[in-house]
Amino acid sequence: YWSDLGRTMPNRSAIEVKGKKYSRLDCYLKALDCDPNNALTWALIADDENEVSIRGKRYSRKDCCLESLRFDPQLPLAWRLLGDLIDEEVVEVN
Repeated sequence: YWSDLGRTMPNRSAIEVKGKKYSRLDCYLKALDCDPNNALTWALIADDENEVSIRGKRYSRKDCCLESLRFDPQLPLAWRLLGDLIDEEVVEVN
């Protein structure tokens, strides 16, 4: 699993798979290619990146948290990260 592989990697490192190097973010993006509804992967991206482009769309850390919660409204990591990002702002999870 690409997400699991990314989680095991130290920041700013790369791993080689079949002759190609992948960063932790690359692993997370490959995971989303396999399953775009993977809530944990969205939360892991939010935990690592301030902003990221996924399938041509820009996502902030907050956007990634909201995507994560859209797919799993009970995911503690996404709620913790979202709580760290907002003050008293009202946030709607669709």
